[in-house]
Amino acid sequence: MEVLFIVLPMLIAIGIFFVFRSLFLWYWKVDRIVELLEGIDSKLLVLKNNTTGDAVIEDNNDISKPKDHWKQYQKPTEEDTTS
Repeated sequence: MEVLFIVLPMLIAIGIFFVFRSLFLWYWKVDRIVELLEGIDSKLLVLKNNTTGDAVIEDNNDISKPKDHWKQYQKPTEEDTTS
């Protein structure tokens, strides 16, 4: 009976330790991924601001442009050439 009072709290403490350890490691991994993505974002912003006039960087988030960029790769039809 005395062993139960010693072993049971130890098992509970070990279980709580592993639960908190896994939560801490998960949070650390997510935090590290966020730091890496923020670094990539800042480097891309610097790259975008340092480009020369002949370089073109498209803004994929611009919804004001029509989505007809694929038309430039189509072969012209007879209707297009007979104007």
